[in-house]
Amino acid sequence: MIYTIFIILLLLNIPVSLKYFAFSENKNLLKQTESLSQNFSAADLVLIDRLASGDGWSMLSGPMSFLYGKNAVYFFNPNDLDKLNLEKFDKIYLITPDERTFFYKNSVMGNKIVFFKNYQLETVRLKTFNKNKKNIPLPEKERAKISGKIFEIRKR
Repeated sequence: MIYTIFIILLLLNIPVSLKYFAFSENKNLLKQTESLSQNFSAADLVLIDRLASGDGWSMLSGPMSFLYGKNAVYFFNPNDLDKLNLEKFDKIYLITPDERTFFYKNSVMGNKIVFFKNYQLETVRLKTFNKNKKNIPLPEKERAKISGKIFEIRKR
């Protein structure tokens, strides 16, 4: 009986799942991360805002560090900058999406950041739904375009 119920549930879910089998979120994000990492040397420190990729779950710091040999870290608290030993790095950079630029400019590190260049990422991901709706629709694929800024942080 249990096997029959399991097989029925599995068969009922196949039509709903078919359009997602071949889909991979952020498929081209790794290649774009490689391109973005070419702006920095191995002697630089790269602080990456949690939303630099447009999604807090798709962090750029891991691949940039482990695959491309950069000193890249996830960064979200401007007060932590004073706790870091910055002397062993040639330059320090901050990567942040446009909507978070105001946050950093108005923080304790605001007078230390200098615009370096713009960046842009494009990816396809599943669109999240509004949790307040009674009827939850199936996720839809959406093209996301993230624009942001790279700042150089002066040490003094």
